[in-house]
Amino acid sequence: MLAIARHERDSMREFAEQLRLAGLEVAAVSIGSTPTVCTVEHLDGIDEVRPGNYIFFDAFQATLRSCRFEDCAVTVLAAVVHRDRSGGQVVIDAGAIALSKDRSAHTSDPGCGFGVVQNLEGNDLGLRVSSVSQEHGRIPVSDERLLDLLKVVHGFAW
Repeated sequence: MLAIARHERDSMREFAEQLRLAGLEVAAVSIGSTPTVCTVEHLDGIDEVRPGNYIFFDAFQATLRSCRFEDCAVTVLAAVVHRDRSGGQVVIDAGAIALSKDRSAHTSDPGCGFGVVQNLEGNDLGLRVSSVSQEHGRIPVSDERLLDLLKVVHGFAW
C-alpha cells in the first residue's frame, strides 16, 4: 500500500512538473484516497488531498488495512427479526438503507458481502451480511449454536 501511495504522489508531482516545463499553469496538484493519506510519509509537492471517507473510515478501509475496525466512526446495530433454521440464515432489520448497496471490498475480500457481523462486545463472529433488500439483510449461519445466540448483531457497513 505504501508503494502505491508513493507512486500516486510522485506521479502527480512529476506530471505537474512536466506541465510547468511545457509552459502550462498548474493551479493545484491534487491526489486522493484514504489509503494514501493513511500510509504515505509526506505530501511534499502536493497541494490538496481528497481522502474520501478518511474522517469516518468503514469496513472497506479496515479490510484494506488503512485502519482497524475499532477506528470506524459508525457501526450499525441491527436486530435479528427471523431465524431460518432450515435455510441456515438469519434476517436482520438493517438492509441497503442502513448498510450499503455497494460491496466495495469484493476485490480484496470476495466474501465481503454487505457488512461485517460482530456481537455486542465487538467480537467478529466470522459472518457477513450476504444480501440486502431495501430494509433487511440476510446472514448465512452454518453453526447451529450461533443461530441460537444471534439476537442482536453489531456490524460495519462497507
